[in-house]
Amino acid sequence: MTVEQIELRKILSQMLADNGVNRESLKGMVNEVLDEKIEKAVRQVINESNVTGIVNGKVDKISRYVIEDEVTNKVRRVLNCTSLSINCREPEPQVFRKLLEQAAEEIENLCGKETELSESIRRQLK
Repeated sequence: MTVEQIELRKILSQMLADNGVNRESLKGMVNEVLDEKIEKAVRQVINESNVTGIVNGKVDKISRYVIEDEVTNKVRRVLNCTSLSINCREPEPQVFRKLLEQAAEEIENLCGKETELSESIRRQLK
């Protein structure tokens, strides 16, 4: 250290001592300022990122895909094992047509969309 630096250090130390600031109180002040800045930065990151919302959104999306896949597979298995047989003793075209339309609608409601079977029924009705 140069003589000027030593003198400057003595002057600053004396000024701080005159105002009641020593090494221990200086450490406390620095720690308080750092704690405040760190706490502010952490709050800002948490508020900007909304971690809970992001996690909930991802869980909902994944759950929806898994449930849709499972339901689709179960419905396909049930429909593949199902056969529809209708016997009419007295053909009444209006009643028969209405029953077939209802069957096509029920199949679509079960699957959540139009299927080959419902399309086939609707083609037969035309």
